[in-house]
Amino acid sequence: MHMRTWLLCLLLLCLCVAAATDDDTTCSATKRCKKGCCNKSGNCGFGPDFCGTNCRSDCDRKSECNPGFGAKWSEVDKCPLNVCCSKHGYCGTTKDFCGSKKVTRPSCGKDSGVTRVVGYFEGWARNRPCETFWPEQIPIGLYTHINFAFATINPLTFLVRADEDADINTYKRLMALKKKDPDLKVYLAIGGWTFNDPGATATTFSDLAASVPRQKKFMSSLMSFMSTHSFDGLDLDWEYPQAKDRSGRDADFANFPKFMASLKKMMDAGNKGLSITLPASYWYLKHFDIKKLEKSVDFFNIMSYDLHGAWDQKVEWTEPYLNAHTNLTEIDLALDLLWRNDIEYDKVVLGLGFYGRAFTAASASCMKPGCLFSDSGVAGKCSREKGILLNSEIDALIKEHNVKPELHKEEAVKIAKWGKQWVSFDDEETFKLKTEFAQSRCLGGVMVWAISHDTKDAKYNKALAKALGRKVTSGSLDDDEQASEINKIPNKQCRWTNCKEDCPQGWVNVARSDKGARKKKDEKMWDETGCGDDGHHSFCCPGTEELPTCGWYGFSKGKCGKGSCPSNMVEIGSNQMYCHKKQNYQSACCTTDVKSMKLYSTCEWGAYPDCDSQDKCPNTAGDSSKNYLWAESSTGTGGGQCDDKKNNLGLKVPGMQTRKFCCDVHNANLRFTDCQWFKDVGPAPATEPNGFCRSGCPSDRVRVALDTEAAVCRSGGMARCCKTRFNDEFEVENPKLDGYRSAMKAWIDDPTCPNPSSILSRRSHPLLGDVVANASLSMELASRDDIKIQDITAQLLLTYLIARIGSENMLEKMGNIWDSYIENNFPSLTIRSIKAFLGMTPQWETDGPEVTARRILCSPHSYNARVASIQGTNGGGSATWIDCIYVVCDKNGVCGDEQDEVTRRRRALLPCRSAHLSAHRHHWLHVRQISKPQEWMVVVKSPDGKTATIEYEVPANDPPAGLDQSLSSLQNTAEFETPGDCSDWRLKHGGGVWNAGRKGFHTEHPIDKSVMKQFFTDAALGTLRSGSKPLYGPVPIEFFEEILVLGADDAWWPEIPGNPDYDDGNLFSRLMECLGSQTNDMNFAVAVQDINWVKGKLMQLQNPIADNKWEEKVQDNIDYVLGILRASVATFSYMNSDDSPGPNVFNKVSNVINDMLLQLLHAENLFERKHGDIQVAINQFFLEWLRDYYGAVTTKAQAFLRGVISKVKANWGPRTGEKAKQVMEIIGSLEPQIANLRIRTDWDISVLDDDDPMDEDTDMSK
Repeated sequence: MHMRTWLLCLLLLCLCVAAATDDDTTCSATKRCKKGCCNKSGNCGFGPDFCGTNCRSDCDRKSECNPGFGAKWSEVDKCPLNVCCSKHGYCGTTKDFCGSKKVTRPSCGKDSGVTRVVGYFEGWARNRPCETFWPEQIPIGLYTHINFAFATINPLTFLVRADEDADINTYKRLMALKKKDPDLKVYLAIGGWTFNDPGATATTFSDLAASVPRQKKFMSSLMSFMSTHSFDGLDLDWEYPQAKDRSGRDADFANFPKFMASLKKMMDAGNKGLSITLPASYWYLKHFDIKKLEKSVDFFNIMSYDLHGAWDQKVEWTEPYLNAHTNLTEIDLALDLLWRNDIEYDKVVLGLGFYGRAFTAASASCMKPGCLFSDSGVAGKCSREKGILLNSEIDALIKEHNVKPELHKEEAVKIAKWGKQWVSFDDEETFKLKTEFAQSRCLGGVMVWAISHDTKDAKYNKALAKALGRKVTSGSLDDDEQASEINKIPNKQCRWTNCKEDCPQGWVNVARSDKGARKKKDEKMWDETGCGDDGHHSFCCPGTEELPTCGWYGFSKGKCGKGSCPSNMVEIGSNQMYCHKKQNYQSACCTTDVKSMKLYSTCEWGAYPDCDSQDKCPNTAGDSSKNYLWAESSTGTGGGQCDDKKNNLGLKVPGMQTRKFCCDVHNANLRFTDCQWFKDVGPAPATEPNGFCRSGCPSDRVRVALDTEAAVCRSGGMARCCKTRFNDEFEVENPKLDGYRSAMKAWIDDPTCPNPSSILSRRSHPLLGDVVANASLSMELASRDDIKIQDITAQLLLTYLIARIGSENMLEKMGNIWDSYIENNFPSLTIRSIKAFLGMTPQWETDGPEVTARRILCSPHSYNARVASIQGTNGGGSATWIDCIYVVCDKNGVCGDEQDEVTRRRRALLPCRSAHLSAHRHHWLHVRQISKPQEWMVVVKSPDGKTATIEYEVPANDPPAGLDQSLSSLQNTAEFETPGDCSDWRLKHGGGVWNAGRKGFHTEHPIDKSVMKQFFTDAALGTLRSGSKPLYGPVPIEFFEEILVLGADDAWWPEIPGNPDYDDGNLFSRLMECLGSQTNDMNFAVAVQDINWVKGKLMQLQNPIADNKWEEKVQDNIDYVLGILRASVATFSYMNSDDSPGPNVFNKVSNVINDMLLQLLHAENLFERKHGDIQVAINQFFLEWLRDYYGAVTTKAQAFLRGVISKVKANWGPRTGEKAKQVMEIIGSLEPQIANLRIRTDWDISVLDDDDPMDEDTDMSK
């Protein structure tokens, strides 16, 4: 028992010693402190007690901050970003650092709304092999800002440029969205992680911020670039300034705000917006002087979606825990860094993700947050990046593995797990939680990385819109432009002037036509009522209209009646002044059969003089349709006087009854409106008595009643004045529709290819807001799409119809116009048919609406036949689409002229003989893909006639099915954008993906094997194919005679990347190995067989169609000819491709050249060691020769293309059939490309000295 106790104590003692040995807070003479100074007591720390006189080692170390032991002992006095300094001298934000101090966080309602919704759209999204998301799929109305990511800066000139040429089409497509949402802003984002990762632009921002002259170059270039492409602002993504682990410099902290201040001044002057991104981690945010930067930005985009990732494996202070990259609790803490510095809440935009961070868990039995991970998650099929899954990919994986994601509500994230795979992501539910949080913190908005991660149906964009309560549409937002409007020309109504006023200019005082009129005095319609014995009212009508017949009736020499208008007239006024009896009056009456009196016919006066016997309208004795009461007057139109008021007992009471003016108001376009009483309008009498009411009306109204007994008037009278509504209405068509008709007629009459310049970027174009003025009509039809009629084209019309730019009302009429001109000529190109076709082909997604519209208009016969073939019709005639699939090489890989011969002979033979020819076909399939090594021999000759024979091995190479299936070339195939379209020579941007089910692909050597034979013979002769005199060469014939022996005895050949164990000392075999083999497959491309076959011919300086067969092929096999022409043009695009992902042949050629030059340099050294007096420059000659040879290839190809095309034109041009028209359209697309053909030779040659005259771009085709 005692022994066991002793042993236990000994074990504990050993454990304590071991623990002390590993303790970071202790030190000794042999053990240094990991951090801090070691004092003589054996303890580690900072400050005078550790680093002062009592210090043993590392005494010059300083604490991160000063907790109170003096500035001389710390690197900085205060912590960055106003975080807390612990008692040990470390900066941090937790309780261990800050104690009870807390940050004051902003607080608002969770539904208070946001002013910004920002979304990034990736330029490289188009390169994804699946789940590609295009600008036209973005829901309209969700985003206030869309940032295109990214443009770049030339690190030498500091000029802004597109990252790839293909980005420019994406710019246009994003700008087109502004036609659908006029409030949308599209910003250019510059920077991103490549501006801190190792590479050419790693220090570009630091270099730029440190130099005012560089900034001036950059800013001038930036404003020009933004103006050219119509960007509304800049988002500068310098994500990691000053950070040493991300290529930062100490000066960045001070330089960045200065740079931004200058940039902001320029952007404000140009009416452009400016934002920057901020990291969400303290480690990187501390390098931003955010208080100074705040003054120079409109808002900050916080990258609060990358809190965790694979990098957690390499962080010193934590374990690689499974944790969500958008954990809301951590986001809240990250925002505290901003609130510590009093950053304006409204300038903060919270980052959200449309992607997930994926991990491979260390153990399948521990898959909860806080468990460990061992690696990044498996790369997705579409994103092709370990640790990243697009939300569209996550959806597919959840379905595939039948997973139910878990909601972590406090963290506001979803977690999905299968096997050892673990991914966190956001969806509708968590977007709601996060957007409510953003609103509760009073933030200025939310931001998404990235829009282009969404599903085809925009599931997550729509989920975000729902969470934010934003209305979205696929059409145009709030566009109410009408195809026509009702134009109204007012019919002015006759009216009484005010007292003492004449008729307005252009109006006529109507003459009296009654029998009592004094003809000799040319008596007019006048009335003194209400004028106070000073002047009269004149009854006036528009002089441009037919005048009514008017007069005074019922006078009878003073024995007046009580309303005596003839049956065909209405009472417009009355006068009692000359009548013997008080309640009797004479009436001013007019006919109503003219436009200027039409409104008066809609009304009538009610009962009189017992006016209150009628208490409302209509008058029971009158017209029942006149049931609206517009006026009540005790004197009617001025001269009548109603009875005194009576009470219920029939006794008189003070006041007078009122006569009712009843009108028919059922016709909204024929009625009096807005009737009001006036008592102070118009001239007053010369001597105006107290209480006099002026009986006039404002100039925009007519008088319908005059009350001379109104209680408020001692004399004069109150006028009841109304506005009039009676217009001649006619429909006026939007003038743009006629512009569309004219454009369509012009195109139908001459269906030529539209100018390739962008219709969506013209400064006179609607997307830039030029205004249409239609001088002849006061229309308000043209809303935000105010285009100049002369700028309307058929391409513009079709673009708008495809992209659905415009109001539904306009789009319907525009579609009708298109169809009315198209259906008789190209019946399969009606809008309905085009939309159905676009729904079945990815082409329009790749090209976008504008390019698609142009392609259709450039090749209407071809598209008519193509759409018809897809829809199972015949295009309205005998049209059959010329399909370019399998016209150069058939399904079995038999290509070119031999395809016809082999097929013809095989059909004529018995099965046994056919089997032999099947093997022959197999030979053609693999003629450029050697399954076994071959021995080749070449005899070379010097200029003086000496010869040498060289023998070498050409290594085998596998077809695509035999390649390592992880090879990147299989994921980046070279294939046509539209395989069946003979006119479309373009290669699929970003390449395609090969699998065992895909036929018609070959493994391709970027530099053809056959080229080397040409090189060897030309090197010995010292000749260039162009006939130019070389700078280097000839290569001595002795070199060819002796290098095989010298190389065989040498053990120091440079390794060949891709096959470092290759040990053949034959120089020429080594060169062939550099081209590629079964082992060295790193620089192979996988290309569609048409390109592979045609390229092989062109690289041998042969015509893909023999000269003596041009006429025959053009006449009898035009489909084959067109396929050859297309592949010939495409070969040059293929050779120049430098996109990654993509075939990337240009850079692969560079790699191969460098590998070969290493071998050639070594061979030169071997030879010159033996023959010091004989100089060899075969490496320089090879580079010079290859550039020249590619120029010869180009010249030969151009001559071939022009020659064959001239034959096609001569043969097919005069024909009138549908196929002939398709042929000519295809030629029209291919021919313009010929002049621009070239093979790039600006390779990155790292082997040669920089001052080598041949180490530069030389275009040998010119």
